[in-house]
Amino acid sequence: EWASDELKTDPEILALIDAEEGFILQVLIGFQSFAIIGFNAYEKEVFLRALVTQTAEKFDAKCAVTKASIRSILIASHIVPWSEATEEERLDANNGVLLSPVYDALFDRNLISFQDDGKIIISKKITSELDNLQIDLQAEININDEMKPYLQRHRNKLK
Repeated sequence: EWASDELKTDPEILALIDAEEGFILQVLIGFQSFAIIGFNAYEKEVFLRALVTQTAEKFDAKCAVTKASIRSILIASHIVPWSEATEEERLDANNGVLLSPVYDALFDRNLISFQDDGKIIISKKITSELDNLQIDLQAEININDEMKPYLQRHRNKLK
């Protein structure tokens, strides 16, 4: 059950919190994007819940990097942001990764990315903060072949 008071919006980010499942889904989107693909409010919620579920299942309901399983903090994010993705890419579960908050924030801001073998790539902009952020320099995530084109596009934006 989605509670309307749990729907948080700003011009670029739509975050839905599913209290029952505990996942947070952050999607770079404006309401115009939903209008383009013709979703009403109910369809938006069903669609976003499906994306959360698909992403959670793909990563066994754990952060792809840390393997943390505290569902209430995990964030299912698009690799290629919603605002830059085609309608097909927006619906593709392979354009998603489940991350804990610190890794998600860095990933969304293009300060980390992942190679095609899953190894982490770290922006030079944050090297002086790695200890403070407790970033694992040897971190790896499981990558499938369908994720690779999305990750390539993400890596192209690494700062």
